[in-house]
Amino acid sequence: SEISSYNNKGGSFLFGLRYLNRTNTTLILEYYHNNKGLSGDEFTNYLDYIQHSLNSGTSEVINRARLAISALSYSKTVMKDYLYVKLSQPEPFDLVYSSVSLFAIYNLADNSFLLSPQFSYKPYTNFEFLVWPFIMVGNEYSEYGSKQFRKKAEIWLRFYF
Repeated sequence: SEISSYNNKGGSFLFGLRYLNRTNTTLILEYYHNNKGLSGDEFTNYLDYIQHSLNSGTSEVINRARLAISALSYSKTVMKDYLYVKLSQPEPFDLVYSSVSLFAIYNLADNSFLLSPQFSYKPYTNFEFLVWPFIMVGNEYSEYGSKQFRKKAEIWLRFYF
């Protein structure tokens, strides 16, 4: 069966709180709603459509599925409702020019989430070293559980000029 056309109407909103304590630890809590996003059932239908298209082996069907994928892939938030939580601490253990953080993005529709600790070190002006592992948790029909990878780590060296 063919997937219904992507909903590109509607707005979105973000509501958030930030708390900073005496030790400079920051807690950020945000709720994001995207009217353009898919519901849980729509996302399951989307995954089924993609899988059936690939299983067909027909180039025309696969190309139609590719168009559906590209329509949704422009957004980092495919579904409607998310909760974002981030805890960060600058200069842990008195390590100057460094920071550590932990954040999670929780999909309220399918109970999947992304969890990511992060370590940043900026020893010089305009230079940054960043270690950023990601862990995706959820069942195979959830947003984060359906990703091609469940775990990944990125290491960045950035120089600004």
